[in-house]
Amino acid sequence: MKRIKIIFWVVVFVFIGIVIFQNHDFFQKKQSFHINLLVSDYKTPDLPHAVIFLFSFLAGLFLAYFFSVLEGVKYRRVIKNLNKSVENHLEEMGRLKEEMKILKAHVPEEQKLPGEEPPGQQHHDQPFEPGFQRI
Repeated sequence: MKRIKIIFWVVVFVFIGIVIFQNHDFFQKKQSFHINLLVSDYKTPDLPHAVIFLFSFLAGLFLAYFFSVLEGVKYRRVIKNLNKSVENHLEEMGRLKEEMKILKAHVPEEQKLPGEEPPGQQHHDQPFEPGFQRI
């Protein structure tokens, strides 16, 4: 897999190099921008197209990084809330299991269902099969 990635990136950089080499005159041509903000006018110095493309690429890279950081913060918050929810549910499960043990221990003999045994006792008329537990 590493070789495929290396080959892919080599092909991409070769392709970019060919495009730049074949369009060398375009990338060396200079251009300035005029911005009219109604309050003030601003004119940039003459910049080669290559610098403009590089600036645009870096601005896009920065914006993508910024938005990915914001998503990471959002997902960390969601994970934190879900972990709290899991902890709360586990605590409630433990509390309910304890309550169930207490209630089973205090059920009078006459209220037990037919065939139900008190906790800790097993049937002795049937052999116990390993791997199975009576409920």
